[in-house]
Amino acid sequence: VALSLTPRDRLDVARALLPLLSAEETDRGVRDNAAGAAVRVLAADGFAAAKDPDAGAALLAATLAALPIAEDFEEAAATYGGLVSVFADPGAFAVLARWAPATVSLFARVVGDEYEKAKKGWPGKDGASKTVDAGTIARMAAAIDALTKADANVAEAAAGMTREQAAAVAEARAGNIPRP
Repeated sequence: VALSLTPRDRLDVARALLPLLSAEETDRGVRDNAAGAAVRVLAADGFAAAKDPDAGAALLAATLAALPIAEDFEEAAATYGGLVSVFADPGAFAVLARWAPATVSLFARVVGDEYEKAKKGWPGKDGASKTVDAGTIARMAAAIDALTKADANVAEAAAGMTREQAAAVAEARAGNIPRP
């Protein structure tokens, strides 16, 4: 179902999501779901909220602060994949460029963490694997490359990846993320 919101609706939804994205929300599943919803709002209607300097900026900043996903990995593809799409849109990127380095750092952290979990076969707290799918990991690795080429500040953030993160991104780029 396509999401179509008026500018006022976008602001209302963004305002409603902000408290759910904050550190004061102690239920990580709620925060993960709110992050997924926030990215969907940013991407709706041709990235209209992302292109709104007020709504997009506040919502993206709060979303990045709420990530990485900790509990509800069913939100991973929509959340991380949505962020890739937001930053791939030239109009959204123009408004949100100052968060591109933080987004690349997040992507590097997630790719690195997923690589380590997959190598160890991490079971998650309920015994089931909680991982980000390989396609989303590949999209994040590609986004790191694209954003690094597009912006010097992003290149600086990418250069700050740990050795393990850089190796995991290289593996993801080559399609070699092991699955638990």
